Amino acid sequence: MKTSGWYAVMLSIGLLVGFSVGGSSQGHNANAQGAFNSAAARFQLSAFGAVNQSGCYIVDTQTGSLWMTTGIGQPRKLSDKLP
Repeated sequence: MKTSGWYAVMLSIGLLVGFSVGGSSQGHNANAQGAFNSAAARFQLSAFGAVNQSGCYIVDTQTGSLWMTTGIGQPRKLSDKLP
C-alpha cells in the first residue's frame, strides 16, 4: 500500500513538471510547408513487413506502374499500369 502512494506522488510531480515545461513553449507554432506541387510528388510508397520479409511498394503516379523492393537488389516491376 505504501508504494502505491509514492507512485501517485511521483505521477503528480511528473505531470506538473511536464505541463509547466510544455506550457512555457507557447508561441512556437508549426509552419505550413507551402503549396503542394503535384509534379514533384511522383512516387508513393507503402511499406510492409512480415516475419520473414519486409520492404515497400512503389507507385509511379505519372506512369501508373507498380514496383516492389525488399532492400536486396533492384526493385522488381509488378505491373505496368494500375487501373
